[in-house]
Amino acid sequence: MRKDKYDDQLAVLKQVYGDMYHEHGEGPNAVGWANDYTQRIRFEAITRGWKAIPSSILDVGCGLGLLAGILDSTWLSHIAYTYVGIDIVQEFIDSATKNYGNLGKFVCQDSHTHADLVGENAYDLVIGSGVTGMWQDPYQVLTDMWFMAKKWMTFNWCEDVSPLTVDRVLSFARQVGCNIWTLDHSYLPNDYTIHMFKPASVPSFWVEQKDKAKELAGV
Repeated sequence: MRKDKYDDQLAVLKQVYGDMYHEHGEGPNAVGWANDYTQRIRFEAITRGWKAIPSSILDVGCGLGLLAGILDSTWLSHIAYTYVGIDIVQEFIDSATKNYGNLGKFVCQDSHTHADLVGENAYDLVIGSGVTGMWQDPYQVLTDMWFMAKKWMTFNWCEDVSPLTVDRVLSFARQVGCNIWTLDHSYLPNDYTIHMFKPASVPSFWVEQKDKAKELAGV
């Protein structure tokens, strides 16, 4: 994507989400979700498909930081990992830092800038929940996420509001060389969650390690 087009989309999204925050405050409507239920069930779909223990997590479009709290309430609370959340809206970052700053680091930054700073394979897992919803062309963000992911990336989208479709997402996966993926369409109508694994990863081994960690943690 041309830089001027990308910057134009960033400016529009900053304005839209900033206005939503000032209208709705610290609630699901501020980040574009209908209610707490639909927001949480999407997070559950994201964590349900994990096949590894991530030692580092990047949350792209972290919004108000709720995912950090969700992760800390799961079996991951027994595992040592680092969490970084990035978002382009300063008000979101301020709120996330206030409420979840003890669980990780929150930075006001877009995915392309962050990718340039941290480099390739910087995080075991890169997550994007709802991050493609208002982008006219979301592929730059998805490409940045794949670039920064060392083991796998996970994102969701709703076909009612996103330009993405299953065929387009699977075409993107092939273009970036991803041949191992899982797709979940079981939780909400027209909503999908995909887990895209890096070629060098071995999911069956990850499952064994995840189960072992949970057993040791007593969860």
